[in-house]
Amino acid sequence: MANHYNFDDYSSKGSTVYPVRKYHRNLHSLASADAGTDLALQSSILDAGAIEVKNDDFWDYDRQLELEGFDSGRVYDTLDRQARGVTQTIGQHKDSMKLMYQRLADQSESLKGLWAAKMNLKGTSGLATDADLVDYERRLEALDQELERRKDLGRQFQAVLARQADLQEQDEAGREKHQVSFQSSLREASRILTQHLTHIQQSSSDPHSGDKDGQRRMHEAVDQRVALLLEKMAEDSKAECKRTGAWGVLGEG
Repeated sequence: MANHYNFDDYSSKGSTVYPVRKYHRNLHSLASADAGTDLALQSSILDAGAIEVKNDDFWDYDRQLELEGFDSGRVYDTLDRQARGVTQTIGQHKDSMKLMYQRLADQSESLKGLWAAKMNLKGTSGLATDADLVDYERRLEALDQELERRKDLGRQFQAVLARQADLQEQDEAGREKHQVSFQSSLREASRILTQHLTHIQQSSSDPHSGDKDGQRRMHEAVDQRVALLLEKMAEDSKAECKRTGAWGVLGEG
């Protein structure tokens, strides 16, 4: 502790002891030595006259410490006194916080009574009684339960709406797929038949077209092509009926 704190600063300045060294008078000749020599280095040692003594002023006696009687017991007594002071301060703050909490609790109860008095059916402006408070708590609990019930119904309704939206999207995708496939086959069959009809009309108006075998083969090719397209459209219609559940159209209902 003495290495970290200068006890001379805590004691009475008038009782401070200053160390003094005395040298032989022949050593005073070192003061006149040239700079940089060994004699000048030795002369750097302070003598008694080089010590600057502090002003001989005194502190107040209540601030002075008697270092001669300052032992470990005194240290622990000082620490114990300071600890008791801190404990008392903490206790005072604790009591203050208790009073503040009690005051807030009282104000909360007062506001609760005023609110219950405002919400009761008697129409009086006075504070509510214990029965009114019990009825208020009962109504508040019923209101919370009703709120939770409605929240649960809202969540269920939201889930149903989300499911309906998914089903609608799936239905739209399936209907679009069916329409694209069915309409493409129908347009292809209509194009083939229209082209074949135009060819027949041109052949009928031309008296020189007498290739009966070529016309027969063309009829057969058109018939096969249209039959395949009709079969594909029938399969698409069956698949769409199964998807939508129209079993009566298929004769299976």
